[in-house]
Amino acid sequence: MVTVDKIMMRELGIAVELMMEQAGEILARFSLIRLNIEQPLAVEGDGSFPAFIVLAGSGNNGGGGLVAARRLKGWGVKVSVVLPRGLMALNPIPREQAERAKKIGVSLIDSLPESVSTDIFVIDAYLGYNYHPRYDPITMEVFEWLRKRKHVISLDVPSGLDVNSGVHDGEFNPEATVTLAFVKKGLLLSNQCHVGELMVADIGVPSWIYASRLGITWTKPFSLESLEQLTNSFSRIDLLKTGRIIDEETGLMGWKGDIA
Repeated sequence: MVTVDKIMMRELGIAVELMMEQAGEILARFSLIRLNIEQPLAVEGDGSFPAFIVLAGSGNNGGGGLVAARRLKGWGVKVSVVLPRGLMALNPIPREQAERAKKIGVSLIDSLPESVSTDIFVIDAYLGYNYHPRYDPITMEVFEWLRKRKHVISLDVPSGLDVNSGVHDGEFNPEATVTLAFVKKGLLLSNQCHVGELMVADIGVPSWIYASRLGITWTKPFSLESLEQLTNSFSRIDLLKTGRIIDEETGLMGWKGDIA
């Protein structure tokens, strides 16, 4: 995946932010679909479904989580972001994503909340595929916090899972993992309870990269039908038919939705 990312950025000119935006949007959509929510709410936090906490690390994995938080907030979902290492520890691109999320009203919290409702839905975007064993106090605290959560979805890999060996230092059990572009070996070697339902998200990596550059035959499972189903889940948000209206008295122009 390191090689794939380099090819995408250096040879194809597809910036990491573009892939991050794609990953974050898919993660946000999947999180709502996981809760059987067919359409985001127009009014934030009316109690129809649990609130979200995005646990974001300092790297690109955290950046994807921050994008997901921004998208959820934009759809009227109640969401906060927890930054265990603080805002200033974020790498430049994730920090820009944090600032964007903050500007639209997403709360940024610099420490793990001690008391959390069991109904809270956690998006784990703390550590990605570059994880190596680390025993610093903050990471250990994060792992312990995640073990106590009932509902967790992990981005790319569950935080603390070695993508080569499958050893999972975090030892928590996510409901699902949304891995990006390609199935990492460690996700298949690890105990299934440490991965949950495994989903593969298309972030725009061409199939030929795997075959021609890595010698891996990878037939992506994405289809137009599956993409259509995803779009239809949010059709009233993404494809709202609108029309132009003009006030006869003032001459002002505007628009209205739900045109029959």
